Amino acid sequence: MHPNGFCLVVLLLVTLSSARDRQEDAEALLKRAQEATDIRSDTSKPFRLRARFHFAGELSSERAEVEYEEMWRSADQWRREMSSPDFEQVEVGGKDKRWVLHDLAAEPARMRYIREWTRISVFDVGKVALIPSPTGGGTGHCVTSNDNRIEQTLSFDPATGLLTHRKLGTEPGEMSCDYGDYQKFGEKTYPRELNCSSDLGFTVSGVITELSEDDTAGDPTRFAPLAGATEWPVCNVCGFPVHPDDKRLRPRLVRAVRTVKSIGKHSENAAMGIVRGWKFKPATCSGVPIPYPIEIVFH
Repeated sequence: MHPNGFCLVVLLLVTLSSARDRQEDAEALLKRAQEATDIRSDTSKPFRLRARFHFAGELSSERAEVEYEEMWRSADQWRREMSSPDFEQVEVGGKDKRWVLHDLAAEPARMRYIREWTRISVFDVGKVALIPSPTGGGTGHCVTSNDNRIEQTLSFDPATGLLTHRKLGTEPGEMSCDYGDYQKFGEKTYPRELNCSSDLGFTVSGVITELSEDDTAGDPTRFAPLAGATEWPVCNVCGFPVHPDDKRLRPRLVRAVRTVKSIGKHSENAAMGIVRGWKFKPATCSGVPIPYPIEIVFH
């Protein structure tokens, strides 16, 4: 064999081995963080969590103070309540189903954000890789992924392995979040502070005011399905609707449009006509397309 050919084979094997090592290191980093912060694991004690969130910025409909309360008994029995001056929502569920009751045509995006951010140990990442240096303001070791066409970078404290920073998406609309004030709860460690901002001027801050063992979690009526509520699946991995750039994604047209708040019939008709012509990559639940209501604001 020609010497150059031998060198090419060796170089290729070294490159593949290096990529495999980075993948394994990234997976180990994620696993360590998940095990440290997952207060909803099978071995966790029932808890009550209360938090307060503040939304502000360019998305005027999302400016609000939101009170959040979660009662968790097990993966089969949990309840969440979210309230703001213009909206209230109660959600109960188990491993496979959840029942959502609220007083608007569609759930405001801020409620989805809260649901995701309070479950910080659920990292929706596919193929991951360890990157050598922090990006986007994070500190320590970082993992990057591009799953479901959404770029994400997670940074972890090198000493504790705890999540310190998350960057999601690309410009415009990139969201960057910092997690801090970690405190012990049983055998787990959970952040009590959250601060996020996007390059569109949207910001959210959150603080956990209580995280304690719930001695009253034995009351089964708190976890019963809600009368008049909408039934939804529980997703291990959620894919939210996006406007695709790639025509090969076979986007779907919007199925139904309803006005939540109008500033005038002429403007309302124009806005609805625009939305009906949009195409989206559908929302998914564990990889399966599902209907999903979203709120769109026109200025």
